[in-house]
Amino acid sequence: RGEKFSMKDIENYSSLKDFFSDSKKIKCKSIILSGEPVPNMQFIVESLIKVKTPLPIVIVTNGYYSRSTADIIEKLADVVIFDFIFHDPVCASYIGKAENYADVIKRNILLAKKHSDIIIRIPIIPGHIECDAKMILSWIKRSIELPNIELLKDYTNASELSEFAEVSRKPSI
Repeated sequence: RGEKFSMKDIENYSSLKDFFSDSKKIKCKSIILSGEPVPNMQFIVESLIKVKTPLPIVIVTNGYYSRSTADIIEKLADVVIFDFIFHDPVCASYIGKAENYADVIKRNILLAKKHSDIIIRIPIIPGHIECDAKMILSWIKRSIELPNIELLKDYTNASELSEFAEVSRKPSI
Protein backbone atom coordinates (compact mmCIF):
# COMPACT_ATOMS: atom_id res chain seq x y z
CA ARG A 1 0.00 0.00 0.00
CA GLY A 2 1.52 3.30 -1.08
CA GLU A 3 1.77 6.57 0.75
CA LYS A 4 -0.19 9.54 -0.53
CA PHE A 5 1.24 13.03 -0.53
CA SER A 6 -0.45 16.37 -0.86
CA MET A 7 1.01 19.60 -2.20
CA LYS A 8 1.65 20.57 1.44
CA ASP A 9 4.05 17.61 1.79
CA ILE A 10 5.81 18.53 -1.44
CA GLU A 11 6.15 22.20 -0.40
CA ASN A 12 8.71 21.12 2.22
CA TYR A 13 11.15 20.41 -0.62
CA SER A 14 12.91 23.13 -2.60
CA SER A 15 11.76 21.55 -5.87
CA LEU A 16 9.64 18.71 -7.14
CA LYS A 17 12.91 17.11 -8.33
CA ASP A 18 14.18 17.05 -4.73
CA PHE A 19 10.93 15.46 -3.59
CA PHE A 20 11.16 12.70 -6.17
CA SER A 21 14.89 12.26 -5.54
CA ASP A 22 14.05 11.54 -1.93
CA SER A 23 11.62 8.81 -3.03
CA LYS A 24 13.53 5.94 -1.38
CA LYS A 25 13.31 7.69 1.97
CA ILE A 26 9.60 8.32 1.56
CA LYS A 27 9.01 4.82 0.15
CA CYS A 28 7.51 5.81 -3.20
CA LYS A 29 6.89 2.89 -5.53
CA SER A 30 5.51 4.95 -8.38
CA ILE A 31 4.60 8.47 -9.35
CA ILE A 32 0.96 9.07 -10.27
CA LEU A 33 0.32 12.35 -12.07
CA SER A 34 -3.41 13.10 -12.05
CA GLY A 35 -5.77 16.03 -11.89
CA GLU A 36 -4.98 16.61 -15.58
CA PRO A 37 -1.19 16.99 -15.50
CA VAL A 38 -0.86 17.87 -19.21
CA PRO A 39 -0.90 21.68 -18.75
CA ASN A 40 2.07 21.28 -16.37
CA MET A 41 4.01 18.84 -18.54
CA GLN A 42 7.06 21.07 -18.99
CA PHE A 43 7.40 21.56 -15.22
CA ILE A 44 6.90 17.83 -14.65
CA VAL A 45 9.57 16.86 -17.19
CA GLU A 46 12.04 19.39 -15.77
CA SER A 47 11.39 18.02 -12.28
CA LEU A 48 11.75 14.37 -13.25
CA ILE A 49 14.75 14.70 -15.55
CA LYS A 50 17.38 14.29 -12.79
CA VAL A 51 15.57 11.93 -10.48
CA LYS A 52 18.18 9.49 -9.18
CA THR A 53 15.82 6.58 -8.56
CA PRO A 54 13.76 5.74 -11.61
CA LEU A 55 10.15 5.08 -10.66
CA PRO A 56 7.20 3.92 -12.76
CA ILE A 57 5.15 6.91 -13.87
CA VAL A 58 1.38 6.79 -14.25
CA ILE A 59 -0.41 9.65 -16.01
CA VAL A 60 -4.16 10.11 -15.59
CA THR A 61 -5.51 12.33 -18.37
CA ASN A 62 -8.57 13.29 -20.38
CA GLY A 63 -6.42 12.56 -23.43
CA TYR A 64 -7.24 15.82 -25.18
CA TYR A 65 -3.75 17.09 -25.92
CA SER A 66 -1.45 17.90 -28.84
CA ARG A 67 0.77 15.54 -30.79
CA SER A 68 3.86 17.17 -29.25
CA THR A 69 2.51 16.43 -25.77
CA ALA A 70 1.83 12.85 -26.92
CA ASP A 71 5.50 12.57 -27.84
CA ILE A 72 6.52 13.67 -24.32
CA ILE A 73 4.07 11.28 -22.66
CA GLU A 74 5.41 8.48 -24.87
CA LYS A 75 8.89 8.97 -23.39
CA LEU A 76 7.71 9.59 -19.83
CA ALA A 77 4.82 7.29 -18.92
CA ASP A 78 4.80 3.64 -18.03
CA VAL A 79 1.00 3.66 -17.72
CA VAL A 80 -1.50 6.14 -19.16
CA ILE A 81 -5.07 6.20 -17.87
CA PHE A 82 -7.43 7.94 -20.28
CA ASP A 83 -10.90 9.27 -19.49
CA PHE A 84 -12.65 8.84 -22.85
CA ILE A 85 -15.85 10.78 -22.29
CA PHE A 86 -17.40 11.62 -25.67
CA HIS A 87 -17.52 9.94 -29.05
CA ASP A 88 -20.20 12.05 -30.70
CA PRO A 89 -18.80 15.38 -31.97
CA VAL A 90 -21.97 17.27 -30.98
CA CYS A 91 -21.78 15.99 -27.40
CA ALA A 92 -18.06 16.77 -27.17
CA SER A 93 -18.60 20.28 -28.47
CA TYR A 94 -21.76 21.07 -26.46
CA ILE A 95 -20.87 19.53 -23.10
CA GLY A 96 -17.10 19.16 -23.25
CA LYS A 97 -16.43 22.35 -25.23
CA ALA A 98 -13.87 20.33 -27.21
CA GLU A 99 -13.62 20.27 -30.99
CA ASN A 100 -12.43 17.06 -32.67
CA TYR A 101 -12.37 15.42 -29.24
CA ALA A 102 -12.90 11.80 -30.34
CA ASP A 103 -10.31 12.03 -33.12
CA VAL A 104 -7.72 13.58 -30.80
CA ILE A 105 -8.18 11.12 -27.95
CA LYS A 106 -8.24 8.13 -30.32
CA ARG A 107 -4.93 9.27 -31.82
CA ASN A 108 -3.43 9.75 -28.36
CA ILE A 109 -4.64 6.37 -27.11
CA LEU A 110 -3.14 4.60 -30.12
CA LEU A 111 0.15 6.49 -29.74
CA ALA A 112 0.36 5.76 -26.00
CA LYS A 113 -0.46 2.09 -26.59
CA LYS A 114 2.77 1.68 -28.58
CA HIS A 115 5.01 2.52 -25.59
CA SER A 116 2.91 2.30 -22.42
CA ASP A 117 0.28 0.21 -20.76
CA ILE A 118 -3.06 1.94 -21.09
CA ILE A 119 -6.35 1.91 -19.23
CA ILE A 120 -9.40 3.52 -20.80
CA ARG A 121 -12.03 4.76 -18.37
CA ILE A 122 -15.44 5.44 -19.86
CA PRO A 123 -17.91 7.51 -17.85
CA ILE A 124 -21.51 6.39 -18.23
CA ILE A 125 -23.27 9.72 -18.66
CA PRO A 126 -27.10 9.76 -18.55
CA GLY A 127 -28.56 10.36 -22.00
CA HIS A 128 -25.20 9.63 -23.65
CA ILE A 129 -24.99 5.85 -23.46
CA GLU A 130 -25.91 5.22 -27.12
CA CYS A 131 -24.09 8.18 -28.69
CA ASP A 132 -20.97 8.09 -26.56
CA ALA A 133 -20.34 5.09 -24.28
CA LYS A 134 -21.44 2.39 -26.73
CA MET A 135 -19.65 4.08 -29.62
CA ILE A 136 -16.44 4.33 -27.57
CA LEU A 137 -16.69 0.65 -26.65
CA SER A 138 -17.28 -0.24 -30.30
CA TRP A 139 -14.17 1.72 -31.37
CA ILE A 140 -12.09 0.07 -28.64
CA LYS A 141 -13.25 -3.39 -29.74
CA ARG A 142 -12.21 -2.66 -33.34
CA SER A 143 -8.97 -0.86 -32.54
CA ILE A 144 -7.28 -2.29 -29.44
CA GLU A 145 -6.31 -5.87 -28.76
CA LEU A 146 -6.94 -6.94 -25.15
CA PRO A 147 -7.94 -3.50 -23.84
CA ASN A 148 -8.04 -2.54 -20.18
CA ILE A 149 -11.38 -0.79 -19.67
CA GLU A 150 -13.12 0.67 -16.64
CA LEU A 151 -16.74 1.83 -16.83
CA LEU A 152 -17.44 4.75 -14.48
CA LYS A 153 -21.12 4.69 -13.56
CA ASP A 154 -20.87 7.36 -10.83
CA TYR A 155 -19.28 10.03 -12.99
CA THR A 156 -22.47 12.13 -13.13
CA ASN A 157 -21.62 14.08 -9.98
CA ALA A 158 -18.64 15.72 -11.70
CA SER A 159 -18.78 19.48 -11.23
CA GLU A 160 -17.99 20.20 -14.88
CA LEU A 161 -21.26 18.50 -15.91
CA SER A 162 -23.50 19.99 -13.21
CA GLU A 163 -24.71 22.85 -15.43
CA PHE A 164 -26.34 20.35 -17.82
CA ALA A 165 -29.69 19.21 -16.37
CA GLU A 166 -29.90 16.24 -18.74
CA VAL A 167 -26.78 14.63 -17.26
CA SER A 168 -27.07 15.64 -13.61
CA ARG A 169 -28.75 12.38 -12.57
CA LYS A 170 -27.69 8.77 -12.05
CA PRO A 171 -27.53 6.71 -15.25
CA SER A 172 -30.12 3.98 -15.72
CA ILE A 173 -28.28 1.02 -17.17
